[in-house]
Amino acid sequence: MPSLPQILTGNSRRQPVAEKSQAEGEETMTTTDAEARARIRQFMPPLMIILVSVPLVFGLIPRNGFYGIRVREAFASEASWYAINRLGSIALVGAALVWMAAAAYAPRPFVKPIGIAAIVLTLAVLVITPRVDAVIRVSPGAWVCQQDNYLRN
Repeated sequence: MPSLPQILTGNSRRQPVAEKSQAEGEETMTTTDAEARARIRQFMPPLMIILVSVPLVFGLIPRNGFYGIRVREAFASEASWYAINRLGSIALVGAALVWMAAAAYAPRPFVKPIGIAAIVLTLAVLVITPRVDAVIRVSPGAWVCQQDNYLRN
């Protein structure tokens, strides 16, 4: 007979998802086990993004054509490569942490859209930022535009 908490939560019956051989001493997997495994699997994509980003945060990856934030400005010099990759990977780690928070607290159908939206928004901000950063404040009242070498007072 199911207990009161099982009746209230709707878990009064445990239905086997996959039958395994009882002769081998293995237990059958129940729906709650399957749900727990599915919930754990939702943490894998953000964890992989963090693992790929950590070497870039610490500047361990030299300039190359296949691993890192590959934009034209990053290939200008070694210093710009490390600075752009550090900023980009820190932003991606932040987006992955948002995804992990969604995996922990959001309903399961919303986790993947929230995570993908966080990554896409982060990448969009990273693409727009160099355009905005082209104008650098030099002193009060003076602006220098790097692209046009134009000085305004």
